[in-house]
Amino acid sequence: MTANDWNDVQLGGSPPSLTSGTRYWISIGGTGGSGLLYFRDVPSGGTASYAAKGLPSKWTSAGGPWPVGPASAYVNGATSGTPAPVNTAVPAIGGATVQGSVLTTTNGSWTNSPTAFAYQWQDCDSSGADCTSISGAASNTYTLGSGDVGHTIRVVVTASNSAGHGAATSAQTAAVTAASASGTITHVVWILMENHGYGSIIGSSQAPYINHLANTYGLATNYFGLAHPSLPNYIGLTSGSTQGISDDNDPSSHPLNVPSIFSQLPGGKSRSLLESMPSNCYASDSGEYLVRHNPMAYYTNLGPDCSNFDVPLGSTPDLSAAFTLITPNAIDDMHDGTIARGDSFLSSFVPALTATSQYQAGNTAIFITWDEDENSGGNNQVATIVVSPYTNAIKVSTAFNHYSLLRTAEDLLGLPALGNAASASPMESAFGLTGSPPPPPSPPANTALPAISGTAQQGQTLTAANGSWTNSPTAYAYQWEDCDSSGANCASISGATSSSYGLGSGDVGHTIRVVVTASNAGGQGVATSTQTATVTATAATPPSNTALPAISGTAQAGQTLTTSNGTWTGTPPLSYAYQWQRCSSSGSCQNVGTNASTYSLTASDVGSTIRATVTASNAGGSSSATSPASAVVAAAHDPVVVAVGDIACAPGDTGNNCEQTLTANLASAQHPDAVLPLGDNQYNSGLLSEYTGAGAYGATWGIFNPIAYPTTGNHEYAASSSAAGYFSYFGAALHGSTATAPYYSYNLGTWHIVSLDSSCNDSGCGDVVTGETSSAQTSWLQSDLAAHPAACTLAYWHHPRFSGSWTNDSPGTGPLFSALYDAHADIVVSGHDHVYERYAQQDPTGAATTTGVRQFVAGTGGESLFTMLTNPPNLQVSDQNDFGVLVLTLHASSYDWAFKRLDGTVVDSGTTACHGSGTGPLAAREARDARAWPVGPTGPALRFDARLYPSTVATSSRGGLPVLIHLTRAADVTIAVSLRRGRHLSRIASFYETETQIPRPHSRIVLRLPPGPLKGTGPVMLVVRFAAVDGAGHHRTVTRTAVLKRS
Repeated sequence: MTANDWNDVQLGGSPPSLTSGTRYWISIGGTGGSGLLYFRDVPSGGTASYAAKGLPSKWTSAGGPWPVGPASAYVNGATSGTPAPVNTAVPAIGGATVQGSVLTTTNGSWTNSPTAFAYQWQDCDSSGADCTSISGAASNTYTLGSGDVGHTIRVVVTASNSAGHGAATSAQTAAVTAASASGTITHVVWILMENHGYGSIIGSSQAPYINHLANTYGLATNYFGLAHPSLPNYIGLTSGSTQGISDDNDPSSHPLNVPSIFSQLPGGKSRSLLESMPSNCYASDSGEYLVRHNPMAYYTNLGPDCSNFDVPLGSTPDLSAAFTLITPNAIDDMHDGTIARGDSFLSSFVPALTATSQYQAGNTAIFITWDEDENSGGNNQVATIVVSPYTNAIKVSTAFNHYSLLRTAEDLLGLPALGNAASASPMESAFGLTGSPPPPPSPPANTALPAISGTAQQGQTLTAANGSWTNSPTAYAYQWEDCDSSGANCASISGATSSSYGLGSGDVGHTIRVVVTASNAGGQGVATSTQTATVTATAATPPSNTALPAISGTAQAGQTLTTSNGTWTGTPPLSYAYQWQRCSSSGSCQNVGTNASTYSLTASDVGSTIRATVTASNAGGSSSATSPASAVVAAAHDPVVVAVGDIACAPGDTGNNCEQTLTANLASAQHPDAVLPLGDNQYNSGLLSEYTGAGAYGATWGIFNPIAYPTTGNHEYAASSSAAGYFSYFGAALHGSTATAPYYSYNLGTWHIVSLDSSCNDSGCGDVVTGETSSAQTSWLQSDLAAHPAACTLAYWHHPRFSGSWTNDSPGTGPLFSALYDAHADIVVSGHDHVYERYAQQDPTGAATTTGVRQFVAGTGGESLFTMLTNPPNLQVSDQNDFGVLVLTLHASSYDWAFKRLDGTVVDSGTTACHGSGTGPLAAREARDARAWPVGPTGPALRFDARLYPSTVATSSRGGLPVLIHLTRAADVTIAVSLRRGRHLSRIASFYETETQIPRPHSRIVLRLPPGPLKGTGPVMLVVRFAAVDGAGHHRTVTRTAVLKRS
């Protein structure tokens, strides 16, 4: 294959490999762009001429996916980057299907950001079949002619981007009907907008839809309001006289017993539709409804018609009346709202009008006007737009005013002219509303080629002038093309479809031209400019700083600083590099950190200031600028945690103490870094409506949501088995936990913290007083603890493992407590019992031990208080009389606690070192554990235990898995190590230690594991079974599990 030439591709069973820089001939089969993609297959010895088809869009690199285009289209076959557009909602056609009417299509909806759209209208038979393209019908509008009568119409819209094209076909219209010779209009609709002059609307970028209507249908360019303020215009429009009114007072000030268009069309033949009006014929202002914009409410001679037919505007407009007045509210009519808001209203409402049966039948004319301009001292010129099936791109400069609009409505509906309307100029003939519809204009014809201005140099911008055209184009489209240096071999530049084009490096050595397409209701014309001079490269201007970089973030150890780039001049593109510096009080600085826009502060930075140097570079060179210094870096403080549960009464509950506001104030006074709501956070059922109710959790404790780390209680599950209200309310504060896995962990300072759920079992959740924990949660906890061997660990859930209050104990939480004990955790905090309790360190059986876990109960968050019923072993302090919060200060190797009542008084406090603090080498931990296991007297029973120490796959493969064994008498020990995969165990190693190899009472051994079974990815779960047999034949077995991380 030859680069930059056309090539045939012989297809086999799969798409071929494509070569970058090579063009391929591709055909899209099927209809509407929905078929398959085929390469043209030329028989051996055959030839094909592609010159007649012209070149495709500008070439991109090879590779799929291949874009899809309309039937028989020819497109590039290789794309890269963003995929070609894909249609998600087909185009839709609007307009009356009557000869002479203008149809308009939407683009539909597309993925992958199309940069341009093309259109092809098609003529189908009355059933919608046998569709053929209509020659020259390639804009987003199409005027129905006599040849379309009896046929249906559809349109194919092709969306394109740099990757290629996609196409979608609209549904076909109803069959086109012939236009009546005269007397066509039997329904007249007025839409009255507010307080904007002609120049504010026509040509405004804030009103694209209004200007589309003005260009597509009809525009009165010399039309004037009657007076200032609003009310005289509304009365003059509907009665032919301002009736001497010069203010905006309500109907009680101006009762009018005079003829009006409403009295001319009684009994429902006229109708007023008013947006935001509270009820029928409402006679005073209310919100965005202004009664002065409702003239029907001022006429006293209408009998019941005002009550029956002056009604609020609905989403589906009723145009069954001969005359309909539509008044948007004060926002949508631009009185109080913006031009863009009014344009948006009309863009959604006018299509609803043109979709009605009356308009589709070809007998409705819609007039959009403004009551007055915005300047009481101006000439009061306003825009008036005429939308009808017979009004095609008409601009009329005849002088009209509001009396002309009344005269026109009365003429069309066969009514006598009222007052000043009798002498006003009618509008119907000028806008094609009587007699045969005017023929569509001829398509634009070019009389002077488009011209390009600007310098043909990289980095410069070229601008296209449209050239000169006949037949009044209403729109222009542009396509810039890239040509070789001689001006030949031109190809479209993907995405270059505006009136200007910025020259890039890829254009150097090429010439540029632009194709301008002019369109009107009659069709399109195309003209191409001459090409530019050859585009030259330009030397890049080096960067120069105009505003220094700036550092943001808190200057404290553990925090992260971020630098901005500052502001730079210079030829784009610019790239940036970063160098952070630590500066002493004497001003000496040293480089720190990496080449990144962020820097994490460490203890080494304390007492220093930090600054950042940003270096900007481009093809012309580089330059640097240094930020001002940060504040002096402060030392990190140890995190303060507030923990409490059983917090907020149900909204309106007066039967309990309900002190959630005071406990929230107390918590706030501690300036916490984290808040741990311990469950039963919102009574009675944890519903979202309860969380957000008056005086409830959201109104009191909700201020802590940015630093909250909650867990569930049984009340969270009272009304929903999935705790729906809890999950909806806390959202991101749940840190990735879900209804099926309502637990998570995180690090705070040097501590590892775990939030668990004590109300769940394998089959679901319920109000389980004793607490239940799933095996899945326990396994997750063991894995999480193994993966985070922190020196200090805290866990919390709702139901306390040990308690002397109403719950007594929750043995269902025992597996969680055991897993934490095995991992040398330090603290467990729970709620549920509405008291405060502190326990001595204890093991899972409740035996006191200095290596055990200390439990706190803090169910004192505000809902109510319980009483103590028993005095459990190891209970050191309890308080059944005070609401309050537990405050924990988490140091690097210890923790402080304080339980504070509502007045801030400390009820209980203390400090304890973490189990992991000062662990040093493994031998120190083993010695601590050995001391924790009592030896006891040697008797007939053999006492035996074993413990695995945290390890990783790498360390276990290299140095073995360390184990501590406890024996009260001499025994032989057999050890079997198995690898767990799902439910399956496979043994990977066995060991046999004789009684002489295991000294009593404690012995450390290392299990040397084969590396092969440990290879792979992800963590490894080992199951280790120990069996001890002494000389008397006594047996004891212990099974332990270990999760080994990869690193």
